[in-house]
Amino acid sequence: MDPKRLKSAWRLIPTTVGILILKNSKDNYSGITINSFFSVSIDHSILAVSLSNNSNTMKYMDKETVFSISVLNSSQKHYADFFSKKDKEIVPSNLLFNTSDEGIRSIKDASIIFYCKWDSSNIVKDHTIIYSKIFDVEFNNNDPLIWKF
Repeated sequence: MDPKRLKSAWRLIPTTVGILILKNSKDNYSGITINSFFSVSIDHSILAVSLSNNSNTMKYMDKETVFSISVLNSSQKHYADFFSKKDKEIVPSNLLFNTSDEGIRSIKDASIIFYCKWDSSNIVKDHTIIYSKIFDVEFNNNDPLIWKF
């Protein structure tokens, strides 16, 4: 399958945009723009997210990892643009964050914030699907950012 042709097909399907943020050291955080995340089980609070195996964020993921997925609101495209860069420089001052009591960072005013802990994973070629337990969720009444990539 020609990857350009496949990408052209996927562009026709609108999707919400999220930012996955995790602590990568004692005082630093790593984040990445994602659009491949979904509910696996409501009854067991399981969410799945797909990450490229060679992403900077993936190297910080392990079985003890806790993280947030902030589903951006319709006015937060600048967050998606920044976190989609491979080599991120200093975080711009117009990007605002919250930090939970547990020290988990998330995007301020996001439509939805899922707080997750790694549960299990599967490597699928050049990506890893991470199944995580949602242990908290916050949501606002603002429209999510929808994009076609």
